[in-house]
Amino acid sequence: MLSAVCLGSLALTGCAGSAQLAEQDPSEGGSHSIVVRPHPTNESKPTEPKSSAATGRPLVADGFEITLPPHWHDQTDYVWSEDHPVRLSLYRKLSSGDRVLFEVMWLPGTVLPSQVGSRESRDNLVDELTGELHGEVTDLPDIQVDDALAIGAHTLEQKNGRSVELAIYLPSNLNLSFPILLANAIEDHEVAQRDFQAIIESWKWPV
Repeated sequence: MLSAVCLGSLALTGCAGSAQLAEQDPSEGGSHSIVVRPHPTNESKPTEPKSSAATGRPLVADGFEITLPPHWHDQTDYVWSEDHPVRLSLYRKLSSGDRVLFEVMWLPGTVLPSQVGSRESRDNLVDELTGELHGEVTDLPDIQVDDALAIGAHTLEQKNGRSVELAIYLPSNLNLSFPILLANAIEDHEVAQRDFQAIIESWKWPV
């Protein structure tokens, strides 16, 4: 399921050859209140993406909270579907027309403490992604997501003659998994990594 969501997310990057999503700038100004985004239903799902939090304001997602860096937009309600179940979907549109995509996927099942950071968990992540994705899948260095250890993997997918870089991390909290996907054209690696770091540093689990 994880690899299927990754493949679905590729269609949301401007370099994947799909129709571009309509650009919507987040509202500016206002107080720094927390914005809570309700889970969409089929009846309430919007027909175009909207940003539910302005840059620098906390955005409470399903099980965690982050802060939007400059130029980023929340499109979760727009892209969520039964085939693409995401807790959070953010994007940044670059001047080139490419999009950098940050998503937190929904994954069923329980994560036991003994599984966190284990060699078996690392091998399972690489094996699952290798089974569905075409590029070579390699380990990434561990990161900290708030106080949670997250293992990671990396690959490149070819879409319409473009190299799309995928980085996947697996943090967990309260025995639930929160798979994180970062997708970007290989040419956009530097800006993608800089913004990814800002989002991860802002990540907070509920107290």
